[in-house]
Amino acid sequence: MILLLATAVAGAVELPRQLPNPAAINTAASLWNFSAAEEAAVPARVDCYGDSLLCEDVDGEIRWYEISTAGRCLVSRENRLMHCAFGDSLQPMSGESAQSFVAVGRYCGNHDLRLEGVITTSAPVDGALIIAIGDTIAATMVTERLVFAARLGGDVLAPFTSFEADTLDCYTITRHRWFATPGAAPVAILTTTEATAADGTRTPTTATAFCINAAELPCSDSAPDSPITITIEANTLTIALAPDSQPTPITAAITTIDGLPCLSTQFTLQPGTTYTLSTVSLPYGRYIATISTPTAASRHYFSR
Repeated sequence: MILLLATAVAGAVELPRQLPNPAAINTAASLWNFSAAEEAAVPARVDCYGDSLLCEDVDGEIRWYEISTAGRCLVSRENRLMHCAFGDSLQPMSGESAQSFVAVGRYCGNHDLRLEGVITTSAPVDGALIIAIGDTIAATMVTERLVFAARLGGDVLAPFTSFEADTLDCYTITRHRWFATPGAAPVAILTTTEATAADGTRTPTTATAFCINAAELPCSDSAPDSPITITIEANTLTIALAPDSQPTPITAAITTIDGLPCLSTQFTLQPGTTYTLSTVSLPYGRYIATISTPTAASRHYFSR
């Protein structure tokens, strides 16, 4: 019998290493080097709630997204100074697309705030991500860019006038995300922010970059001479025992990347046979499969 212990939080991924020099990442290339990243004092975090809600807590800002097969839909942004919600007109975005948006909220708790702008996403770019020296994985980069102006005070439901648009600062926030496998949670994030005043003056661009630990790479640390073979694909975990082995009792357990138990089962595998465990019931996220016998254990990282 399979014991299901999943909670409301489907998967929590920490990006605990930060790159001291984010400008070193060449987003125009297809090889992205995070090997110089060091442990972050305040790590970024990505949480999946069920299979339709995503929260990114990165570089001092929290973003909430609804996720579906059509893509991500930005719901809200908040930081220590402001919070704003995006209108229902913002549709899920996937691949290369652009659309106008309006967001309303509060600044410093007592100033009405209205944002107007355009959000664009890029087509996915395939390449390789260097997590650490000697650790390189295939990855896909997706870029999301917000270009907008902000108005304090006034009627938040009233659109900007042409005069106002000429007197407001313009902001550009670009977020690059890298994914090791298809799924909601990225393995690395780079955010750049810049502002242009109405008189054309530009403030210096700021950037932050976070990456997962090399220990959390989607790989296996099983012994090379083990009689047990584990494969994880198509939402199925398959455990096979070599024909020349003895009947072996096995415990298979799946946890989220931060150790929260999800699935657990025990069985005895006969020589030359396989056992399959479906992961389709798990919400999208990153997981660890631990396969234990009376004499050894192995861990396998995977995403769904």
